[in-house]
Amino acid sequence: MKHPILRAALLLALPAPAQQRAAVGETVPEFSFATFLDGDGRQKLSDFRGQPVAIVFFGMHSPPCVNTALPAAIQRDHRLAGSGLATVLVHSQEASLDQLRAFLLRHFPDNDCFVAPGGTVPTPAFTALPHLALIGADGRLVWDGPANENQKQVDEVIAAELAKRKRGFGESAALCKVRSALYGHGDLGGAFVLAGQLPEGEPRTRLLAEVEDRYAVRKYAVAELQDSGRFGAAQAAAKALLRDVAGKAEWLAEVQPLVAAFETEQGKAELAASRKLERAEKLLRERKTDAALKALEAVDKGAHDTAAARRARNLLRLLGAK
Repeated sequence: MKHPILRAALLLALPAPAQQRAAVGETVPEFSFATFLDGDGRQKLSDFRGQPVAIVFFGMHSPPCVNTALPAAIQRDHRLAGSGLATVLVHSQEASLDQLRAFLLRHFPDNDCFVAPGGTVPTPAFTALPHLALIGADGRLVWDGPANENQKQVDEVIAAELAKRKRGFGESAALCKVRSALYGHGDLGGAFVLAGQLPEGEPRTRLLAEVEDRYAVRKYAVAELQDSGRFGAAQAAAKALLRDVAGKAEWLAEVQPLVAAFETEQGKAELAASRKLERAEKLLRERKTDAALKALEAVDKGAHDTAAARRARNLLRLLGAK
């Protein structure tokens, strides 16, 4: 019988029917990740356009993954997420969602990466874990190989993609300027104006669609963060979106109520509970487990029927406290 780690990797590497796999230098076909454990509403590869996406395939029972690749990926994400890097950890062995979440809580409570429980990604097949596929800001595959090797070269490729995100990309200076505003600076309103000034034709249509898609993704993120009990993050996302749609009246009219909702009685209650939950999760990240459990229990009992209380209750269950 094959080693279970190798067998799981081989299963993941089998090509999916009618799904083309990109080689390095090629555009990665559109696909959807499996449901993220703690996502922000983004699910399709195109939802991450304009960001380099580091996809780390791992297994809970693989020592090289647990001891080397995952810590390195999480640390790199802490360092570069603010600059635009998106890191997705794709689990490649059989496990339930609860088992995966409990594993991360025990071993990597400071993880901020997206985590997907399996699924097929149309990048080159591989035969061993851990593995890394790096998709560039423009959707092309720019790196593929073992996740625990060539770290310096990987960091250089990521740095180049983050620079591309900031300066923009495209076939002309005008296209680069729009994408620099859109992805490098998050200026949705400015990018919409710049795209609208382009001559009629396919590039203009494509860029206007990109701007509309980015607005929809960011607007949906507010609701997704609220639903998962992360009201503090949701409020920050709503305020940032309000700032970034300035100049487009239609979007302003849609976003202003999102921001105002946090000032209602229910919104304030959710925010207060969310802040308590954030403090409990901070204790978890610091591996102060006993204090974290007490703080989670306080949120569960004191925040009544809020999204934060439901999240605290689930964390307690996964940690074996309920």
